[in-house]
Amino acid sequence: MNDSPYRDEEGASAPRSMADTLLARVPKTPEKMPKGIHSEAHELAGKIVHDLEDTRPRAFGIWLGTIKRHGTYAVSIAFASVKDSKAKSPAKLLMWKLSQKKNGMGKTG
Repeated sequence: MNDSPYRDEEGASAPRSMADTLLARVPKTPEKMPKGIHSEAHELAGKIVHDLEDTRPRAFGIWLGTIKRHGTYAVSIAFASVKDSKAKSPAKLLMWKLSQKKNGMGKTG
């Protein structure tokens, strides 16, 4: 018959162990993240540095701190509106929008 360890003599499925059942439910590993990117905040900081062409030596850390201070959602909304604008200094505009949001004086959108 079938040499499968999960089949008995009649061909019916034999009960699996708890470990096999749990391992079958674990999703496969998603695409590998680039080296150094550990969270959504890291991904957003990398995108900001790349899209704004920020060449400062510690730009990634600066933007990561900004994201942690203001929140991923608020920074992503402000960044989307800055990307759509044709500002001479988009980094300054992004920081201004975040300061307005923090002070409660305006909307980021």
